[in-house]
Formats: sequence, C-alpha cells, structure tokens
Amino acid sequence: MRLTKVKITNYKSIIDSNEFEIGDITCLVGKNESGKTALLEALYKLNPINKVDGEFVVEKEYPRSAMIAYQEGVKNGERNHADVVRATYELEEEDIEAMKSEFRELVFVEEIPKFTISKNYGNKYSFAGLNLCYASTLANLLGETGLDQAVIHEVSNNKNLIAPLGKGFLKY
Repeated sequence: MRLTKVKITNYKSIIDSNEFEIGDITCLVGKNESGKTALLEALYKLNPINKVDGEFVVEKEYPRSAMIAYQEGVKNGERNHADVVRATYELEEEDIEAMKSEFRELVFVEEIPKFTISKNYGNKYSFAGLNLCYASTLANLLGETGLDQAVIHEVSNNKNLIAPLGKGFLKY
C-alpha cells in the first residue's frame, strides 16, 4: 500500500491542514510552531508502533480555544467525536494479488483501488473506499460453487442482494 493523501483537523495547532498529496518525497515547510511536527504526530497515531502512543486525548490535543465547547457538545450528544486524521492509500499490485488469493476473484471499480482510513477523538476508526463491482465479484465467487450459470447470473445481478453487500462486503 502507498500513502497518497492526508488531512489533519483539530489537532494541537492545526485547525484544518486541508487534504494534501504525499509523493515519493514530501517536504513539510513552515515556521517554528506552525504544526509540522503535530501533523506527523497525528499521522503516526493512525497506525502507531506502540498502541499506547496511538490514543488521541482531547484534553491534551484538541485546540484549546474550542475544547470546552467541543467536549460539551459530545457529552450532550449534540455532535460526534471529531475526526483528527484521514489518510488515503492506493493498493499496489502485490496488495491486490494478496487480496485476490484470500478472497478469490475481486473486481475493482477503479483502475487503481484506493481506500481511506480516518480516526477520531473517540479513538474509533472509519473506513471508506475499496470500491468493488459487487455483481462481478459475487459472480466470480459463485462460479466456484458449481451452480448453473443462469442461476449465478440471476443472483449476481439481483439488486436486492447486491445493495446490502455494498454496505459491508469484503471490508479488508
């Protein structure tokens, strides 16, 4: 997998980094205390080496000027925990082959499959992307069952079956 985009919000001195691209070489430039290290810290907390280092702590890291209003909003159920870090990854050929060996034949919608992982102040992850062509993927999986081709075609094109799959099918 290759990290391609990052966005950090409401972390220390960073209110909104805006989404920016990560290349083979990426350079962070800015004045002292402008958020360069904070950005890297937030990104590290998405997948830390030591789990203890991966916790977001509102009292230490949420921008102080808005912390009390944020905490009250979450406590009163007026708002959800704020996302801190969002990272987009592109699958490389070896990742795709590993997935296909585990899940058999997958059919991706995008030429370069990608997905996004976010983590919030509740220390919960969310996942989006990895768009699969569910009808084709399901047909490929059913093809190994020995079912008649007409049955496979009917089942894999049944919108009532495919719609629920799109909500949680093959979350890798």
